[in-house]
Amino acid sequence: MSARHLFSVSTALDREHVWELFSDIQNWVNCSDVYECLTWGGPPWAINSSIAGRVHHNRNERVRYVVERYQPGRLVTYIGHSDDSGFASHRTIRFLDREDGGTRIELQYFTVASPESSAIGTQFVRWLTERWIEGFARYCDAHAGALNTAMASRQ
Repeated sequence: MSARHLFSVSTALDREHVWELFSDIQNWVNCSDVYECLTWGGPPWAINSSIAGRVHHNRNERVRYVVERYQPGRLVTYIGHSDDSGFASHRTIRFLDREDGGTRIELQYFTVASPESSAIGTQFVRWLTERWIEGFARYCDAHAGALNTAMASRQ
């Protein structure tokens, strides 16, 4: 069984700064309570490198994301899976400039699971994605506010 999902958020922070925050995976832990103990297996953002860690959920799931494509500041694609739950996902994250100077972050992801874990896997990946990306957008907005304050104090 598979399912396709689309989700997007916007932030007031410009794309360059959004990418700076996104590319440091320790910020993934800082922006929400979804992840913990994230580490790189291989050079950061290199194709076939992986991010491993845990997701705070019912069973404190182990997850691993393997980078497929990487265009700094624009696009990341990766395959995510949890051996604990029997499903995988494929994600594409795009970072797009907004006319007002902010950034739109678009996620497209597919979830693939065995028939017996399909509903659980789909719900889990949706929960994880939406909870994390909404937290990340708030984190970026807080940085946008701090950046604007710093710029205003220099004038």
